Amino acid sequence: MNEQLPEPIVEAFGSLAQTALEVFPVTTWQCVGLSAWIANQLNTEGVGCKVALGSLRCNNILAFKYVRPVPKRPKKSFNWDGHAWVEFEGNIIGDASLCRTARESPSASNMRNHLEHIGALHLGALMFTYSKARNSHGLKYSRKSYLHDEAYNTVIEALERINANHEA
Repeated sequence: MNEQLPEPIVEAFGSLAQTALEVFPVTTWQCVGLSAWIANQLNTEGVGCKVALGSLRCNNILAFKYVRPVPKRPKKSFNWDGHAWVEFEGNIIGDASLCRTARESPSASNMRNHLEHIGALHLGALMFTYSKARNSHGLKYSRKSYLHDEAYNTVIEALERINANHEA
């Protein structure tokens, strides 16, 4: 089954994901902040979306496990083991952090090896439906919740702070 993604959503997400990856050179393990920044910009532009929180399996091996939600009012710094991505109507996933995180993972990492095997390791962002991710790419995204609206600013500010402290 060839699933066509709506071109306006693809273009809007692709453009903002590219901008985000240029503006924020440090996004490894920062899926929540990066997804929140992109979703915030998309919603401002009238493209409805949410930040989905959950687990991710690569080729049936757990890469990120959702144990608990991101706090509704997170502190300036918090540890979280799940994965976050941008979700659009129609069960469409936009993931701007996975490839960069995989590239920075150890060479023995299943996530890194799987993305390399499917030819996605050196991409900037990924976009597909849940079913295409699973059936064609071996990526099983399991949404458990959504990021609370109240948490967006805090996680975006944390991403900005991490990148402000980064020397170019």
